[in-house]
Amino acid sequence: MEVERTACQSLTLGKDFDLFSPSLCLSVSVSDVYSVTYYNATHNVTVYHCDTEGDHAIPFAVYRLVIVFILPALFMSFFYARVIKALWVSTKKMTAMTRVYRYR
Repeated sequence: MEVERTACQSLTLGKDFDLFSPSLCLSVSVSDVYSVTYYNATHNVTVYHCDTEGDHAIPFAVYRLVIVFILPALFMSFFYARVIKALWVSTKKMTAMTRVYRYR
């Protein structure tokens, strides 16, 4: 009996874990993508845009705010606080270990 897997599950359950599969899974909410090609005298560039108009504009904006801004800010704040605490404790220990006592 074979279990049916979604595209995200098959990417993340493979032997070689792809670094970009989490971002692929998070971008599944994008339903429509359209392209715009810009031209000048020597080059042309095609830019792909996610369609965020319509019924899903507000939920998509909130989703993007949480994934792109709030979660990284929380993780960064948490880990920076741990680094600062570790540096502060080590500085206090270093000061205590290198204290010079003067005897008369």
